[in-house]
Formats: sequence, C-alpha cells, structure tokens
Amino acid sequence: MNESKKTETPHLSKFGSAAELLDACRHVLMEHEITNGLMLGILEKNTSRQKDENDIYWTVSCHDEILVMVMSGLYIILYATSTDPSLYRVAILELIEKNIPFPGIIGPKPTADAFKTVYEQMTGRPMTIKMNQRIYQATSSTYREREDLSLACATKKDIPVLLEWMEAFYLEVGEDVEPDLIEERLKDKLERKTLYLLRHNDTPVSMVGKERPFKDIITVSYVFTPPSFRRRGYATTSVGMFTKMLLESYRIVTLYTDLSNPTSNDIYRKIGYVPVTDSIVYRTQSEHKRS
Repeated sequence: MNESKKTETPHLSKFGSAAELLDACRHVLMEHEITNGLMLGILEKNTSRQKDENDIYWTVSCHDEILVMVMSGLYIILYATSTDPSLYRVAILELIEKNIPFPGIIGPKPTADAFKTVYEQMTGRPMTIKMNQRIYQATSSTYREREDLSLACATKKDIPVLLEWMEAFYLEVGEDVEPDLIEERLKDKLERKTLYLLRHNDTPVSMVGKERPFKDIITVSYVFTPPSFRRRGYATTSVGMFTKMLLESYRIVTLYTDLSNPTSNDIYRKIGYVPVTDSIVYRTQSEHKRS
C-alpha cells in the first residue's frame, strides 16, 4: 500500500444543505437505492427548504470509503461503505465536542452496529435496540381486491378518526409524540394527500400512507388497524390495494417492517413484497432531547 494512504486520516465534511449533500453523495447512495431510501427521500424532500440549525448533513471519508450522516428530525440516519472504526470515531468525536444531542441512529445493520460499538467505547454509554427492521420492495403485486372494501384518500371529515389512530400508531412504534405535533403532521398529510383509509361500507377500518418519494420509488408507511378491527384481513387489504395503486405511478414500492412481528412480515410477502436488507434502530442513553 502507498505510504501516504497508510497515514491518511478520515476527513469530516459538513454540507450547508440537503441539496449539496445529495449532489456529493448521490452516486454512492444510489448504488443501494432501496437500502438508502429513507435517507434519499429525506434529502430530496429537504432540498426545497432551508437548513435547520439542528440538521446534520455530514460525510466522513478516507481513501475510497465513506460514512454519510443525515439528521433532520429525531434520529441520525447512517450509511457507510465500510465498518472501519476510524470513520466513526471522527463523526462521534464531533458530536461529542459540539454537544449535539440525538436520541438514536437508524441504518443498515453493519453500519449501525459499527457506530454503536465505537460510540460505546468512546462515551461509556450503552446504546439499546429500539427496533430490528426489514426493508422490503415490490415491483408487482399479487393482491386480489375484495369487493366489500374500498380505499380512498382521507379528507378533513376524517380528522377525528385519524387523530385517534395516529396517536395509537405512534404509541405502538414507541414514539412519544405530542398531540400538537400529531395535529401538525396530520394537517400536512391531508394537504399533500398522502394518507388513505380503507372502508368497509362507510366505516373506516384501516389506515395506510405514502412517504418519501424519490424519483420512481415510494414508501408505504403509517399502516395501522385499530385493535377492534384486527384479524379480519384489513391490513393486508389496505397495503395490497395501496401497493397496486402506487405501482401504476412508481417503479418500486418499499416498506419497513418490525422483525418482532412475524405476522406482518408474512403478510407482505404474500402480496408481492420481497426482502432487501435489514436495518436497525438504536437508542442512546443521552439525557438530552431534541425539540
């Protein structure tokens, strides 16, 4: 190996906007477009808004390896081409020295595990698993519609039901979201027409949404059926119908599942989804909270 490469140290770069980071790293992220769908979708969305003071658009590079970090909201989203600890040390040292609070990280399992190991070594504070996830994709759907059910975009008249269901959804996924923020998010989703309701006759029985479009890829999210309507196939129907609808406009539809829920993982396979990779969410034990 060239002597200069042996002594080269990782370099931290901070970008002034989502657009700048996307331009610099697009080719790397697009090599694994489904794995990086969360990051790509957020970067694409944030190109139209000014950088927030809490946003992070960083890379750490050394030789031909790179660690990409994005924080726009709660968790730091990660992707790296290497598990070399030196990449992660530089990033974590900067987080520590700048006293930047973050409740956790999300990323492909090898990347997230590498970050966790170095973080615990440097801080002495443990990171705990919040959720083991699997990322799926569908390019076609085998779902057959049920005549007794219909799926349509939610409207303002559905707000009372949706507020209750969104609060329950966040509780189930372990997110502590204030009521005011739920109302704000719901208003945004209704304006963007991204939230749909499955109805049996005129009664809403299940919810599903779409998020983070990036070029010809989109993600299914906010899948929720209240306990009183479960075990009737409504979740399968809502995701199946919605996936078929989305595939009329997009090449690939993706979704994330909780690996601790074997039922949902089995359901999605049956309607045309195939697993791509595993992702993991780790929580820090930091006493700091982001606003």
